Amino acid sequence: METSVVMATYNGAKFILKQLESIRMQTVPVDEVLIRDDGSKDETETIVNNFIDKYGLKNWKFTKNKKNLGWRENFSQLLNEAKGDLIFLSDQDDIWENFKVEKMTNIMKANKKIDILVSDYDQKLNKDRDDLSRDFIEEKKIKDNIYKVNQIWKNYKILRPGWTYVVRSKFVREYYNTLKEGLTDKGHDALLWRAALSKGTLYHYKQITGTWRMHESSAISSESKGRIKNKEVLNYLNSEIKVLNRLIKFTKTPEYKRKLQTKVREFVAREKFLSRKNILLGVFYVFKYSSLKRFVGDVLRVLNWKE
Repeated sequence: METSVVMATYNGAKFILKQLESIRMQTVPVDEVLIRDDGSKDETETIVNNFIDKYGLKNWKFTKNKKNLGWRENFSQLLNEAKGDLIFLSDQDDIWENFKVEKMTNIMKANKKIDILVSDYDQKLNKDRDDLSRDFIEEKKIKDNIYKVNQIWKNYKILRPGWTYVVRSKFVREYYNTLKEGLTDKGHDALLWRAALSKGTLYHYKQITGTWRMHESSAISSESKGRIKNKEVLNYLNSEIKVLNRLIKFTKTPEYKRKLQTKVREFVAREKFLSRKNILLGVFYVFKYSSLKRFVGDVLRVLNWKE
């Protein structure tokens, strides 16, 4: 069973060297490492190419996009380019434990029902962050430190960052690509998580496999700043409705399917209420909301609507 590592880079010169080294020093070498840069303006390209040349890493490949694709599309294309049976996702600014590939590969080999295996992590935060705790996953113990993630709405939110994942390439072809089609605003890790959760093949390895280095220049930190505009909320709702309808087709669990269908009805009601911008229509949609707090938030958006 061959393994691939895929890494999307952008202006990562300050952090990338330690991550490259942690991948090279794995107890079991990976069969393929694909690194694709999205138009960095710093020394990322030079650092990566020098590293590959220094250690003669013939199975490592660095390419640079002709135009900026954004990290979502960059990762999505890498997932489809990887030739390994198992694909490990890698950010440019984290550091892996040297046993990560070996242990997670062995688990995947021994458990054919697992399509995606996520793991735990340590955090090294910048001075402005103090969120040290990891999100709690509702799950069922299978064996030792391997757990199956429960098919419940509480677990719909992505509860582990993408770089802690190992994914079967067959799952990418058969499920991820179907879910991703036509969507540009969804991250690869969120789509992978939700597809596997809906299929019932998402598992959790309760073991720290690396350190998450959070900093202001990371993609997520950069996007998290500022208030979400009303137009962006509508785009999110439309996109999420498409995702939920596709996920309904993936799941064979009646209870979880009903929950997804309920969420579709709620999101459709929210989209109609916000797009029509008529506060009186709230009377017709309020009962579709699962949260009074969210309904009040949408009412305030309508009252203070700005494009």
